[in-house]
Amino acid sequence: MSKWPTHNLRNLALVGHRGVGKTSLTEAMLNAGGAITQLGSVDDGTTVTDNTPEEQERNISVSSSLAYCERGACKLNLVDTPGYSEFYVEALYGLWVTDTALLVMDAASGVEVHTIKMYEAAREAGKGLIGIVNKLDGERADFAAALASMNESLRDCEAVGVQLPIGSGASFAGVVDLLSGKAYGAGGEMDVPADMADEVAEGREMLIDAVAATDDDLTMEYLEEGELTAVQLASGLKAAIAAGTLVPVLCTAATGGIGVEQLMDFVVGSAPSPAEVAPRMGVAPGSEEEVECPASADSPTVAIIFRTLSDEYVGQISVLRVISGSVSPDTELYNPRTGQRERMSGLSLVQGASTENTTDLAAGDLGSVMRLQDTSTGDTLAEQKNQLVIARPSKPDSMYAAAATAATRADSDKLSDALARLAIEDMAFEYGRQAETGQLLIKGMGPLHLDVVLARLQRQFEVAVTLSEPRVPYRETVKKSARVQGRHKKQTGGRGQFGDVWIQVEPMARGGGFEFADAVRGGSVPSNYIQAVEKGVQEGLEKGQLAGYPVVDVKVTLDDGSSHPVDSSDMAFKMAGAIAMRAGMEAAGPVLLEPIMIVSVTGPEDLMGDIMSDMNGKRGRIMGTEQVGSMQVIKGMVPQAELGRYAADLRSISQGRASYELEFSHYDEVPSHMAEKIVAEAQAAKDEEED
Repeated sequence: MSKWPTHNLRNLALVGHRGVGKTSLTEAMLNAGGAITQLGSVDDGTTVTDNTPEEQERNISVSSSLAYCERGACKLNLVDTPGYSEFYVEALYGLWVTDTALLVMDAASGVEVHTIKMYEAAREAGKGLIGIVNKLDGERADFAAALASMNESLRDCEAVGVQLPIGSGASFAGVVDLLSGKAYGAGGEMDVPADMADEVAEGREMLIDAVAATDDDLTMEYLEEGELTAVQLASGLKAAIAAGTLVPVLCTAATGGIGVEQLMDFVVGSAPSPAEVAPRMGVAPGSEEEVECPASADSPTVAIIFRTLSDEYVGQISVLRVISGSVSPDTELYNPRTGQRERMSGLSLVQGASTENTTDLAAGDLGSVMRLQDTSTGDTLAEQKNQLVIARPSKPDSMYAAAATAATRADSDKLSDALARLAIEDMAFEYGRQAETGQLLIKGMGPLHLDVVLARLQRQFEVAVTLSEPRVPYRETVKKSARVQGRHKKQTGGRGQFGDVWIQVEPMARGGGFEFADAVRGGSVPSNYIQAVEKGVQEGLEKGQLAGYPVVDVKVTLDDGSSHPVDSSDMAFKMAGAIAMRAGMEAAGPVLLEPIMIVSVTGPEDLMGDIMSDMNGKRGRIMGTEQVGSMQVIKGMVPQAELGRYAADLRSISQGRASYELEFSHYDEVPSHMAEKIVAEAQAAKDEEED
């Protein structure tokens, strides 16, 4: 039997904006729980969860890292998530395997952009939330203002204090627990300051009002008795957290060790165990019917992989959560995605970069296994007789792209395998060769993300890569109809080549792609050559006549032609089709098309004028704005050609207070004066290649 049965587990994701102290708070909890004997420092690169060279060099979290400690009989699984929006997908996967989100805020700043993003993600994922106002020992710390910013800035949030700070800034000395009425400082229990009596009484009344309002029976009890018992208050608060109807808020100063133990006691008593939240739902492959996966030992075993690591000594390490059933080292599970069996060898508990062998993991627990053969982040593992798949997090597209070039031939030989390995480990990283330009593109969530990718390529795989701005994937189309001939005739002394076709080229609606129609009458083009003509036309579409970009949104109708009984062949008619297509492009008014992106920018209201002005200056069209708490979201359509430096531009405009997302929308015609320049550059590049 597991040392920590399901009801003694608490799975917590620390989420929030960068710089609020999530990693320091994780470190302080590990220290208070006896998992470590000395506090590490983010600045010194000595914390348990910021354990990669990329994190230690930059003093930031770039991935979700698992650690654990004990409090009483409970095991607290702590997932420290990144606070930079460029590593948002990592934070989503951290949320995915936990049950409660600890929403950490800076006492001086309150709710910030990424705070809102992670709050919304937690709500969408059905997680309970506990607010933590950290750094109360810092300058300009203001617990009341931070608490108020939650109710003002977070959608459908009812935040209420369950603690009050004793002092603030340099005078922050401890916290008053409104549930017990006791006060605690860095050294343990202390007296409640006499001058806080009224504030404590008012705070407790507000807490009881808020808890009572979440349940009809508690409301009646409160109205009749004018009070709730300690048991009623505690149980009502726990139910409200699990249901997401209330966000209790606590006080901490992580680096000073104040409020940390009280936070741990609170999550033990009030955060739900895996058995107390709604069961995860799985779907059998090939089915749409959802099946409950309750967190119990007697249920079929199901586990999910939320992180994949490469270790130079042991190979691949897969960090997992047991959804239902239990896992031991001899457990054999099945991956429905790959159809492969996987043995749970090297089953371990995870403490940052360290692992410790364990004999089993109960339902709801988190740990790791080694050397899975064909399983990656996001996969589900289940018993073969009970195959199920748990839906992985829905992530935004990775739209920030750069063209990658290997530094040497040796690097080039290793690059493909290295990129494939990284894509298994980093769910926000994508790569591929772009058909329109031929460039190898690597994609991430922003320039910092790709900077980390380059560092990992060099460190893990010894592959050096240089990045450049990718060429815009323009396309070409036509604006009018034209009927043209394509004739291929060649006599070489023996059997010749003859193919002759007439085609009608006409524009289609944007996004229409390509359509080929056979309108030949009377057999002027024998039916056995029609397919060859279509292939030739499609070859002619691969490179347009303006700048060599693929041709789209055209309809081609083959309506006439002629053949020779001896010299005609598939090859001859394929050549004729390609010749006709090139002629048709020239005659039908060719134009350049450019990709248009939907840009969504989230930021404070005072920045909206500057952001809109910048967007307009990038040939953008504002689609509208939306209020999200105290933040505003601007949506606009902007040509991709204008967005190469948008991450840097927005950071400069907003001093880092705004974030953005990109989504492809459609292709549209390039303005004529810009098209002329693009065509000239393409011709110059072509001439240079020929020289």
